[in-house]
Amino acid sequence: MSGSEHYWVYMLQVRNGNYYTGITTDPHRRYMEHVRGKARCLYTTIFPPRRLVQCWKVYDSRGTALRIEHFIKKRPRQVKTDLVRNPQNLSPMLSRGSITGVRIEPCPATLLDDINSTEKGKTPGKRR
Repeated sequence: MSGSEHYWVYMLQVRNGNYYTGITTDPHRRYMEHVRGKARCLYTTIFPPRRLVQCWKVYDSRGTALRIEHFIKKRPRQVKTDLVRNPQNLSPMLSRGSITGVRIEPCPATLLDDINSTEKGKTPGKRR
């Protein structure tokens, strides 16, 4: 898998209240790129992120992570909101769709807190 044993699929809440979904190998670095406007992402340049609301570790290829990203992006807002509140629901949703046999796990709340506190100038805990 090109130097990484896993990928992350992440969701940001942006200033207009919507969600932005993406993939990365390092959620902390990628979030800070979005915050600083260095992400080469027009959407988060226009609507900067408020916070990282959820992420999942994907133990598979970049292609699979991209398919999961696309799957989430196609869902209606209410489904995305449910995924933010109940991240464990993503795996069964994928299994009912065309993405089967993939091991994913929601990130710990402490990782979300660490990443979001970094943006506010606080010192993060140990990066995972």
